[in-house]
Amino acid sequence: MAVVHSSPRTSGDPSLRNWRFALHLAKPSRSFDPTCSAILCLLGVVLWSGVICWHGLTVGELYRTEALRAIIGAEMLRSGDWIVPRLYGEPLLTKPPGMYAAIAAASWLRGEVVEWTARLPSAFSATVLMLLLYWYFARNVGRLGGLIAALITPCTMLWLDKAVAAEIDMLQVFWVGAALLFFFRAVEAEEAADELRSRLAAWPWWVAALLCVAGGVLTKWTAPAFFYAAAIPFVIWRRHPLILLSWRHLTAAVLAAGVCLAWVALVVSQAGWDTFYTTVRNEALPRLSHSHHVGGFWEQFGETILHPFKLLAVNLPWSGFALASLFPGFLKLWDECGRRLVQAMHCWTWPNLILWTILPDHATRHSFPLFAGITGLAAIAWLAYLEGRLSPTQSRWFARFAALSLAVFAVGAVSGSLIGFQLAISLWWLVLLLSGIGCWLAVAGLHALRQAQPGRVFLAFLFTWIIVKLAFVHLYVPIRNHGRQPREKAAILTQHVSEGKTLYVFRLKDEGIMFYYGRPVVRLRHIKDLPKNEQAVWCILQQDEFDEFAHKPGWEVTTAIPLEDEQGDPIVLVELRRQSEETGVLVAICY
Repeated sequence: MAVVHSSPRTSGDPSLRNWRFALHLAKPSRSFDPTCSAILCLLGVVLWSGVICWHGLTVGELYRTEALRAIIGAEMLRSGDWIVPRLYGEPLLTKPPGMYAAIAAASWLRGEVVEWTARLPSAFSATVLMLLLYWYFARNVGRLGGLIAALITPCTMLWLDKAVAAEIDMLQVFWVGAALLFFFRAVEAEEAADELRSRLAAWPWWVAALLCVAGGVLTKWTAPAFFYAAAIPFVIWRRHPLILLSWRHLTAAVLAAGVCLAWVALVVSQAGWDTFYTTVRNEALPRLSHSHHVGGFWEQFGETILHPFKLLAVNLPWSGFALASLFPGFLKLWDECGRRLVQAMHCWTWPNLILWTILPDHATRHSFPLFAGITGLAAIAWLAYLEGRLSPTQSRWFARFAALSLAVFAVGAVSGSLIGFQLAISLWWLVLLLSGIGCWLAVAGLHALRQAQPGRVFLAFLFTWIIVKLAFVHLYVPIRNHGRQPREKAAILTQHVSEGKTLYVFRLKDEGIMFYYGRPVVRLRHIKDLPKNEQAVWCILQQDEFDEFAHKPGWEVTTAIPLEDEQGDPIVLVELRRQSEETGVLVAICY
């Protein structure tokens, strides 16, 4: 039920318009009312995730490190070893096996890893997190709040890219988000409990939360930092810090730690302690220690100062609306459940923003799990605006920022159309259509603001994001691999290397071509490790490796095919034979 403030006296007062809108929400209506239909709300979230998180799953070749995740997942699927990630036969422990195992599982029924199966875990994770956000928000502030939170959370630039990418980031966001939502639910149960039997009801939520933390550790290591950076301030703010010392939390933490340590033990038994320790140490230190971070002092200082502003900019326009939750007295607008939710989102956002600003690694995607906290605050602010909870001054500020955001989007649609005409000339009609609809939505949103129709303003923001999504999928994704041509270069390898032959690499790092090649590839540390037989072997060498090797005694290069890797650097596909004493070195270069 909407909260209705006392009736203002003047018809021009913005609070009167908010009051009328809240009264309209309270009236029964045959039209869709998210406060009445849980099934329709859930269906709306699923359909929205289909547009924002699933559309584009099959569009475009694997891009950059997508191919690395996919090729390791394919190796897991072929070998049946889902414990130790391997690349070209060697253990690769820079990241745990979570995403690779998810790709292998998603591809199991098909029997091979393709683009859409490699991206499937990200889209699925995004959808489940949206449903969890709907559940938790609806539980505390009603179904309208749950619907708002679930709808706007994927409407940021990083979600736009990562929700349909074969990358680790979206799966990590899911694990951290699920862990925190289950943790907030556990604290709620702890606070409501006054007997031991009642407190037992909180233990399953603790177990769910900490097992999700373990899932995050087995995906990208950093989940505990995100989790406890939010959990500790939250229990302190709620005046229950001893909850973290309860047997329910500690036993769940031990269980989660046991899962992670069991994986470590299995990895060490297969790959060795030195390999595990050295790889994890080299991966972690640049992200945790300023002394090990690449870059000078002033460069790090500048990155540190700009980092929080960069994260807020990436989350526009929702980060601007989230600032409304910092209005004086905002907490007093809500009952106890609403206040708990506001506190939870604040603790999810700001302590993590501070933590990942202090730490030296300032890549935006590494702070991705805190983005749901920012959009959560924005959802609460939008709910307060729609229900007329904000004061007249706060409502005017909110409306002005919404107007500015819509105006910026209109300018972006016009300028984006000019760029689109240059990059996608053959799709000029789609560029014109999307930019025209985008401008129309911005104008319609501004008109709705003038008419004091905040619900239509919110819908204008959502529909503008559909335009952004369509432009990203159908205009940007098809051309972002322009010049890389991994599929075409892989076809050249397939043409020359006979099926059943193993392709050997040394220092090459170009998983895009190797993924589309799709045949056995083995990495060797030195040329002396090549098979010791008289049959021809095929290798891919970097240009400096080829220059060094072309006249190396003991081998003859029978074929050399110049190529370029995905970055445009020269590489050479070579066929080698062991040189007998009576033959000289023969090099046949094919173009």
